[in-house]
Amino acid sequence: MPATRWRIPAFYATLVLLALAGLVQRLPGFNPPSLWLDDLWLAVLTKHASLRFLLVGSSPCPPVFGLILRWSTAVAGYGHWQFQLIPLLAGLAYVVLAGHFVFAVTRRMSLGLIAAALAVASPTLAIYSLRVKPYASDALLTQALLMAAFLCRRRRTAGALLFLGCLAAAAMTISFPSLMVSAALINTFALCMLIDRDPRPGRRSTLLAAGACNGLLLVVFLLLIRSHFSGHWSGPLSTFYASPTLEFLTQKGAAFFWGAFPARLTWIALFVPVGLFALVREKKWRCIGLALLIFYAGLFLASMLRLYPVGAGRTDVFSYPLTIAAAVLGIDLLTRKYRFFAVGGAVFVLAVFGFEMATVRYTYPESGAKKVVERACEMTRPDDGLIIYPCANWSVAFYGKWPTGLVAMDEPDTGFHMFPERPRTLVIKEVIDWVWYPHDPRVVKQQLEPFLSEGHERLVYVASSADAHVNTWIVECITAHGYVAEISETYPTSYFMTFRSPGAESSR
Repeated sequence: MPATRWRIPAFYATLVLLALAGLVQRLPGFNPPSLWLDDLWLAVLTKHASLRFLLVGSSPCPPVFGLILRWSTAVAGYGHWQFQLIPLLAGLAYVVLAGHFVFAVTRRMSLGLIAAALAVASPTLAIYSLRVKPYASDALLTQALLMAAFLCRRRRTAGALLFLGCLAAAAMTISFPSLMVSAALINTFALCMLIDRDPRPGRRSTLLAAGACNGLLLVVFLLLIRSHFSGHWSGPLSTFYASPTLEFLTQKGAAFFWGAFPARLTWIALFVPVGLFALVREKKWRCIGLALLIFYAGLFLASMLRLYPVGAGRTDVFSYPLTIAAAVLGIDLLTRKYRFFAVGGAVFVLAVFGFEMATVRYTYPESGAKKVVERACEMTRPDDGLIIYPCANWSVAFYGKWPTGLVAMDEPDTGFHMFPERPRTLVIKEVIDWVWYPHDPRVVKQQLEPFLSEGHERLVYVASSADAHVNTWIVECITAHGYVAEISETYPTSYFMTFRSPGAESSR
């Protein structure tokens, strides 16, 4: 007994230390000089969008996740680290919960440490816990759903099933992919409770609870989620979809499971089917094992039907808690008779993470977005023409001095554009007649030529997250109209330039 008194606190202290070690790894990418494109649009959305657009608008952002970012940044301020804080905390909290969950199920601290070490050493999760994205929250909520599922299965009551349904409905507003996990768990549980020889609730209560859970998920989906699925996800992720079934299973399918583990430990994915077998084999957890099998089968089918990309890395993060838990439960089955193997495994995994800790630091993508917008604000005169690169409208909205208006649009993947409320300004659109601007120079030239024909004496051009060849098209189009470059500055993925007409005086 005395040994147990200090062992359990020491176990949880170790989980916290692992999370803190993960924090140290991520600190180089915390509070960067400028936000990156994929984070800027979400920061702009949560800062400028109306409450209605956040909740039922066409942007592919979970509504409550956007609200959480709005509330947290309203308190902490609208800097860079303030937008990173929620994803970072979610990623670190998941590490602690992953270890706690495995320990609670197996009563083996060594396995809990393995789960936590695998979670904190996951490179994809580490990278996206520094981004203004819901991927780290996806992992945290999937872990919470898995823990609630084990609690529900222990109690086997209609109330427990209703609790799982309420948690699932709340999770869906923060994490879209959690719907797939919730649907598999709730309906498999309901079916198992109905066919159980000694059901605790009556069949009527079970059916009512299952109907209420599914009805709640449907209502939340229709009211808060459906509008965000306007096809904006399919564009940038379409290359991740598989065509031939065999190629999908050997490439994207394998990457889906391997991606949950650190680069040096991807082979631990081989324990996943063992863990699923262990769950199905054990009567009290069989229902959870069947639910996970149904989830994996449904997810792979959805990917083959082009409904959700599997093997894309960032879109797989939500499934990592399930995959890691299954792998560790497989290790549990294989080491029950010889527990020192699990202890040795924990030491080995912790050593691998220690090596990662000493050699790997996670950084943030370099961007000159803030710098070029600051230069534009500094150099732009009231009578100047202002040209904004297609993807730079969010950096201008976030860092610029001009008031900006949000306009919902179908063409961009984000579902909206930001337009400065300033005369003599052109925001180049990303799509014209369903042609994407990097694919054809006519998309940018078609928009530039009428603006250049207005005869501005001086032009300011700002570009962030810019493709070099598109930037060349824009500059060539401007100079072809007789403008002469005055200032030309290049920053990481960003450009700032000023031009004057031949008859205008130089501003140097």
